[in-house]
Amino acid sequence: MPAYSLEVSVRYSETVPGGVAYHACYYPWFELTLEGFLKACGQAAGDISERGYVFTLIDVHTRFFAPAHFGDAVRIELSVLNVSSVKTTFGFKAFRASDGLKVAECEAVYACLDRDLKPVLISKILPDIYKLLLDECGK
Repeated sequence: MPAYSLEVSVRYSETVPGGVAYHACYYPWFELTLEGFLKACGQAAGDISERGYVFTLIDVHTRFFAPAHFGDAVRIELSVLNVSSVKTTFGFKAFRASDGLKVAECEAVYACLDRDLKPVLISKILPDIYKLLLDECGK
């Protein structure tokens, strides 16, 4: 079961000729879903940044299965797949809302860094977020 989901609508500016959603547009949708998940858990991304930390994407693998088109509603589901002292792996799945067809899936690894872009231990620096991630991992 996903930890969080968000629905986006494919805008014309996000398409290539023929009205198909351009592959790179999925990444902002995934980021919006991650931000929504953190906010829903009481941990807005801006608040984390103000505390001097950031979750930075360090590895991403995406597969595309079917197109999404201009005007389609796309449901993005987020799951927490793995949590370590510095890194968290999130899974994203994108489905066309009209028929439930999976259009893409992604595994994205984020590292927690300080203002100097040095890795930090999430469990020590952001224990509330670390606990939240552990609680969601594997659900």
